[in-house]
Amino acid sequence: MLKNVLYQAGRILEKQESMGITAISLYDYLYPENFRALGSDAPVLFFAKGNTMLLRKPCKFITIIGSRKISDYVARVGTRLAHILADKEFVIVGGLAVGSDTCGHKGAMETGYTLAVMPCGLDMVVPSENTGLLLQMIDNGSLAISEYPIGHAPTKATYVERDRLQAGIADGLIVLETSEDGGTMHAVRKAAELHRPIGCLSPDMVEQAGNQMLIKQYDSVPISTQEDIDAFVRSFPKREHSVKGSILVEQSKLF
Repeated sequence: MLKNVLYQAGRILEKQESMGITAISLYDYLYPENFRALGSDAPVLFFAKGNTMLLRKPCKFITIIGSRKISDYVARVGTRLAHILADKEFVIVGGLAVGSDTCGHKGAMETGYTLAVMPCGLDMVVPSENTGLLLQMIDNGSLAISEYPIGHAPTKATYVERDRLQAGIADGLIVLETSEDGGTMHAVRKAAELHRPIGCLSPDMVEQAGNQMLIKQYDSVPISTQEDIDAFVRSFPKREHSVKGSILVEQSKLF
């Protein structure tokens, strides 16, 4: 029985490797230190496709997430926000979902790198309309990771489990726009549990009520200006080197 299981596992790993997918264990040098804060909830093994060196210290991560349905204004602001943070040498994390996550990924690639945490095996793309975006990410030198082997389709549970990883890998988390009971709250609660800084777009910039709740219940930092961004990232540990190899000139205005 055990011999057969090991054989099947080996076959899966071989097939994944042929697809450019790398298995990374808790004891691998590529394993992100931030994941260890998850304790017993940390992934023992996960899979990666793309530029795995983005997982190494001293890279810093900011997760940018939120509702799938956002206003055009919030989409523009979110894309710009991700651009500025990537320009500051942060790797932007998201879940490849439409809406807020897509803005984060696209804005990051304008000047830096991004990381997608997937709720399924890396042989599929969910949602399918972001297939081109994922291919663009890999070509850009960015990365996708997943706890699930190839062939594993997403379920309601895997989306929740994915959210904990988005919070776990992040040095800080920013919500663009959310409802009070949206799926984004899974990641917010985990970030709060891990004592990671949480920010959100100022409630007067969004249409949904969740951002106001984030400020009241989770002490989230409202963000609407360049100064707000600077104050937010100053709460992070100091970066030790440049992700891109050079420091780019900051933009004087955020929005």
